[in-house]
Amino acid sequence: MGVVSAPGLNDASGLNVTLRDAKGSAAAPASQVTGADGGFVFYDVPPGTYSIEVASATLPQRYRSTVTESIEVLPGKRSDANIFLEPRRSVLGRTYVDVDRDG
Repeated sequence: MGVVSAPGLNDASGLNVTLRDAKGSAAAPASQVTGADGGFVFYDVPPGTYSIEVASATLPQRYRSTVTESIEVLPGKRSDANIFLEPRRSVLGRTYVDVDRDG
């Protein structure tokens, strides 16, 4: 069970979340779509080490996904994972060529 959240993000629904095994391959059950609260659940996951990522194509504008740490799934136990999206930063400005080099 997990939740995708971000500062200033009111709707985290419709994000494609993928479960990956220790080798980086999509693991069955491979993906889920987040609900209105950003929540997602993978059922019947075999014991092992996994990571979770949000598909970049489904990320809200001006957000990027953070790297998830390893999640250890143990037999008969529930594992929780939270994914925090970070706002993208941008820099605006102008450049010019100082032809006569007078600053």
